[in-house]
Amino acid sequence: MFIQDHQPGARAFVDFTELKGVEVTINGQPLQHRLFHFRLPWSHWSWMSVVLGGESYSALVEGVQNALHQLGGVPAEIRTDSLSAAWRSLTESARAQQTARYAAFFEHYSVLASHNNLGKGHENGAVESAHGHLKRRISQALLLRGNADFTSVDEYRSFITTQVLRHNQRHAQAVLQERQYLKALPMKRCADYEELLVRVSASSTATVKLVVYSVPSRLIGLMLKVHLWDDRLSFYNGSTEVHQCARVRPEKGKRRTRSIDFRHMLDSLGRKPNALYHASLREDILPDTRWSELWRVLCTRAAPGLACRIIVQALKMAAEHDDIDGTRKKLAQLLKSTNELTLNEVQRQLGVPIQSTVSQPVTQHKLSDYEKIVEETTR
Repeated sequence: MFIQDHQPGARAFVDFTELKGVEVTINGQPLQHRLFHFRLPWSHWSWMSVVLGGESYSALVEGVQNALHQLGGVPAEIRTDSLSAAWRSLTESARAQQTARYAAFFEHYSVLASHNNLGKGHENGAVESAHGHLKRRISQALLLRGNADFTSVDEYRSFITTQVLRHNQRHAQAVLQERQYLKALPMKRCADYEELLVRVSASSTATVKLVVYSVPSRLIGLMLKVHLWDDRLSFYNGSTEVHQCARVRPEKGKRRTRSIDFRHMLDSLGRKPNALYHASLREDILPDTRWSELWRVLCTRAAPGLACRIIVQALKMAAEHDDIDGTRKKLAQLLKSTNELTLNEVQRQLGVPIQSTVSQPVTQHKLSDYEKIVEETTR
């Protein structure tokens, strides 16, 4: 082992790590994630961000770019590990394209990109050894907090940022000195996402990286451009953003999954409610497992057509009032208290405006009146 002599502004190290021994949860559900770590070895300045997927191109460049803008300058060199995990599953063509994007990213910041040899993690020791110090700080802060459960990923991200800023405060004087040796940031940020083209199917879905996402039905048939980050997707029609959603990933051991928002299907289901009964996406359209159970109970109480119309009406009300759980409870209570279900009764209980069936009288004009209009317009 040869101890390295680090110079201010000369080099930064980046790596991915895991917070072992602690289970972070979001509303009680385990959060599968990694931490991206950027470090200046001379001043010990660090930046960490939460990565929801694995080691990927988008996670790497987004993490580096955010760290550089938080730092306010650019070192001469940024060193990573071999990045084999980010390139491993790509085809030869995709690997070449990603390598070109990676080179263009570092060229944008006028920084030298280097990496250590495959399987030689100790060559990245300036960041590897620092993982432990920051992760111990984070673990101790979680102990003082009393639990590792957060209401959202954003709250957890804010918690990580707070711990990193406290760590950096201890080295504030050295950081101020090192900033004098950093190069200036470019005027604009660089694209830190993957760009893909997808076509929206007749089912109002688009497949991105083996994941089926629902999109608003007005986009059916369009070819859209997708900006893919580690945690989100943006869909563009030309230069106009038309939809954004959270990125989801298959469960461990599976290659495919779906992310369906029932709101995207309501217009079509309103016109064809009976289509829900045998729809292949039915379980994905229903908001959660409690709605699925409610659907099964409803099917034992009503004919298929009526069951479909009732559940679609309930979903519409849930969307309009932004109250998914409250609407479900109302319908569940109605099923318990009513012996004979009718659509009008369900609509009344849910507060759905019932359209009047009284029609207005229509006066049919004589054909001779139309002939007079034609004669006047042709003169």
